[in-house]
Amino acid sequence: MPTPPLDHSDAPGAVYLAPREQEADLAAELAPRGVLWSTERLIATRDPPAPAVWAQDVWLEPRLASVESIGDAVRTLRGVQRNWCLWSIDHHRRCALIEAGLPPMRSRLLAFPTELPSAPLGAFALLERNLLLYSATRASVLPHGEMHFDEDHTNPPSRAYLKLWDLFTRTGHAPRPGERCLDLGAAPGGWSWVLGRLGASVLAIDRAPLAAPVADLPGVSWRSGDAFAVDPAREGPVDWLFCDVIAKAERSAELIHRWLDAGACKHLVCTLKFRGDEGKQVLPDLVAIPGARLLHLFHNRNEVTFVHGLADPPRAGSAPAEPLSHRV
Repeated sequence: MPTPPLDHSDAPGAVYLAPREQEADLAAELAPRGVLWSTERLIATRDPPAPAVWAQDVWLEPRLASVESIGDAVRTLRGVQRNWCLWSIDHHRRCALIEAGLPPMRSRLLAFPTELPSAPLGAFALLERNLLLYSATRASVLPHGEMHFDEDHTNPPSRAYLKLWDLFTRTGHAPRPGERCLDLGAAPGGWSWVLGRLGASVLAIDRAPLAAPVADLPGVSWRSGDAFAVDPAREGPVDWLFCDVIAKAERSAELIHRWLDAGACKHLVCTLKFRGDEGKQVLPDLVAIPGARLLHLFHNRNEVTFVHGLADPPRAGSAPAEPLSHRV
């Protein structure tokens, strides 16, 4: 049975981009906001933009424009601003020709640490052959919210380190040299490796030891123990609490509440991991915590990162809240 055409007659209040393989999660989250249509990972809502856990990017001021030609589309976009990134849904050849008429986007891998671009970057798509959807402002400062790093394939013991690079880059906040960090469930040490290289004082707690290159970093120490048995009253206060342990989301949520209730950490970063939809019922309660934010980082999979005490990620066209000035 053929798929019925989408109804594009109403201008959306916001357009959300779902992470790959998380389209159903984003659709469920946006259902109360009046979904107009969804296609190719884009979901348009009648309601204006609002924080969404499962959104990789948000088009904040979407507009519809009827265009008679490729040149007309190019003139429409260039009349708004200079820089645009294409999200190709259909009419791919036509989209490519519109993109070719715009200033080229230079693709480069991000170093860490680095400051994110500050120039405005809009996004556009063709919903129909002559119907242009575009937004000059977006939630992410990077094309489609994609955080591609110049990775270190030699030193970190796992690719989990990319989640911290992602978080610290998009928020502009990271531990400063000498700040006390507690890394629970740390082995083999991907997160401790990042923290140690930033000059932080790191205590890693896990039943398994850290990989040798991490354990040898100045300022990094290890203690055998269970991440969920650590007593905040005994170990705190700490500047940063980190946890990327493989566990049920319910247990990680309990750990978050225990540390926040104790007031034992200034900043808290914890990954919540799911098996299918199992465990996702904890998210509404965590979102409601004052000062908390749940993010699906570009390097998360079927998991989200809970942060507390960090500024919101900057919008496209704005500077980071606090630039990462120290380099590794």
